[in-house]
Amino acid sequence: MIAQQIIEDVATLQSVQVKDIVSQSRKRSTADARAIVCYILHRHLGMSSTEVGKMLNRDHSSVLAAVKKVEA
Repeated sequence: MIAQQIIEDVATLQSVQVKDIVSQSRKRSTADARAIVCYILHRHLGMSSTEVGKMLNRDHSSVLAAVKKVEA
């Protein structure tokens, strides 16, 4: 699946582990990588915020907040 590949690529580029991106970690580097994943999946792949949230163990509002964070 292309979404999983994006998660893996962002994890590599941001020097974090995939398991950390889908965890509840609030560490800055992990949260930034997670926000980038949310942005790419939602804006560029057209996935709904609910779909992205399910992949990352987040709710849709957290995904939308992360997208806005990256856009700012």
